[in-house]
Amino acid sequence: MSEAPAADMTGKVVAITGANAGIGRATAEALARMGAKIVACGRNTAKLEEAADSIRAATGNSSVETFVADLSSVAEVRRLARAIAQS
Repeated sequence: MSEAPAADMTGKVVAITGANAGIGRATAEALARMGAKIVACGRNTAKLEEAADSIRAATGNSSVETFVADLSSVAEVRRLARAIAQS
């Protein structure tokens, strides 16, 4: 089975929760390779920054931002949404 060609995501902004590990990180890296601006969201600043640096280095895409938030809190989700909208 052959893979479909990668989509061009240039100019698109993608917010990804859990972007510091596992499926979230793999997704963030794949979309960054396609040219998307990545908004990486998670709870741990150090892990997010390490992941963002790694994604930038692996993909050559410098448009990777990090936002720290605990998504189990509605107030945090609202704060995160405002912060992303202002970025």
